[in-house]
Amino acid sequence: MGEVNTRVRPDQSVQCAFGRQTCAEQSTISDTLNACASENAQQLRQAIQIILCQHGQSYRHDYETQWQLLDVDVPGMPAGRLGEGVTKGYFAHQKNRRGRQLGRVLATWYDEIIVDRLYEGKRQLDHRLIELIILAENALELTENQRKRTILRIDGGGGEDDNINWVLARDYHLLVKVKNWRRAKSCAPP
Repeated sequence: MGEVNTRVRPDQSVQCAFGRQTCAEQSTISDTLNACASENAQQLRQAIQIILCQHGQSYRHDYETQWQLLDVDVPGMPAGRLGEGVTKGYFAHQKNRRGRQLGRVLATWYDEIIVDRLYEGKRQLDHRLIELIILAENALELTENQRKRTILRIDGGGGEDDNINWVLARDYHLLVKVKNWRRAKSCAPP
């Protein structure tokens, strides 16, 4: 939304590609989205899933010749006090800040967003990791053999023992920042 007026509207080739001469202004698109009900949001998710299946490179990834690499993170999105779903939470280097958290799974080789979920400001990755991975599995329709050829790169917020054990039990390969590095160091061979 933030780039509609600055990048999408001025780009005539994008407009032509969609058979349009102009693009709606950011405020008009925002009003339209605000009028949507939860049913409309679900329909939009289904449409995005169909587009991913038909056109996504990550969906057609060749697991036999190359590993799939998925990044999982929940970056903070600071916002004003009055925004919907805005709560006090953790935002890097910003004390007493309010905002939301954006749960995201990215197919790194293709720069494709597989999952996007907006959470309240106090939700961190450790509480949403499994949900985000399951949503990505469903979106990519991953089989057991495909999971065995997938590396999950997870930010430190998801590095708790229960999350790590769940990911490994699903046969993924894992690169994660562990929360308690001193304990990990004591378990490692000298």
